[in-house]
Amino acid sequence: MHNKPFRAWATAFSLASTLAFYGCGGGGSDSNASSGSGSTPVTPTPSALTGITEAKHVNVSANAYVGAQSLLDAPEQSSDLLAGVTVGGDVFNAPRATISLLTLGLGGAAPLVSGVTQNVTCPGGGSAQLDATMSSSSQVKPGDTIAVSANDCVSGGARINGRMSIVVQQTSGTLSDGVLSMKLAVQYQGFTVALNSGSRNIDGDMLLTYQRDAAGALSYVISGNALSIAETDKSAQVVQRTLQGYSGTINSSGLNTTSTVQGRLSGQTAAAGQFSVDLKTLQPFVNDGSGNAPKSGVMLVSGAGSTVTMTAVDALNVRLDYSANGDGVTTKSTTVTWDALKKAI
Repeated sequence: MHNKPFRAWATAFSLASTLAFYGCGGGGSDSNASSGSGSTPVTPTPSALTGITEAKHVNVSANAYVGAQSLLDAPEQSSDLLAGVTVGGDVFNAPRATISLLTLGLGGAAPLVSGVTQNVTCPGGGSAQLDATMSSSSQVKPGDTIAVSANDCVSGGARINGRMSIVVQQTSGTLSDGVLSMKLAVQYQGFTVALNSGSRNIDGDMLLTYQRDAAGALSYVISGNALSIAETDKSAQVVQRTLQGYSGTINSSGLNTTSTVQGRLSGQTAAAGQFSVDLKTLQPFVNDGSGNAPKSGVMLVSGAGSTVTMTAVDALNVRLDYSANGDGVTTKSTTVTWDALKKAI
């Protein structure tokens, strides 16, 4: 999967809707806009916390890191997506795939017509349908909805299936101005991105606030009830993780990125067994673009009566301080490379 740590799934959702501004002018804002996304997402009962054993603490920590990364994953260059660049490279990147789909129907094309389904032929085969309910044909406004349904849509090397829908809650500025602020409610339904290295299937909800300033700096705040991500590798091994009651932030300027995440992560793998742990960033993770992992930052992984504190030593190594009693007293401290940690899921 993509190795850049803790970067925003949010990019997909924000930029997807910004593309709707191509050829359709500015936006608007409405502080009284509905907070739903068509229907109110059901808040699931959080799974009960499980203990973290000394024997499994590295494996559980690996899943905590990868699970958080899956939530906050993003394309390497947001500026490319703002320019309408499609999926590129053999990486798990549903955000870029989402942009690719919407660009097919929105980039440089006529504005979406409310109530009219647009059928789009994908560059590499397959098709996609775009539906919108819009109060104006000249601009995107709060309450507008945009939905994309893909059927074996091949674009930029990715095969995309499933549905993604967006409800616009607030907007300010335009894509052409370079200054943009949006609040979006997003739903994924069986949204699958398949590449040579495997596939990722996403179901769930996300509320996103996105801002881009005149200098190109990006800011995201995301939250949701539940997001389930199932990953399948070349050997057909499936790993499914679910984040409940989650939230995250990301701030990006140039090569520098800082991010935070919290929520309850549950899942099961052969190495870690069944797990349910709480994630909380104690110090934001910082990546300066010099490596594929954060150079600093701290995240607490809490189980039932036990914890692991993950501390980025540098862009190559991470220290795992295991507390068997969850009282902050270190029972065992282990330093591994970020690459080794990702392989320990």
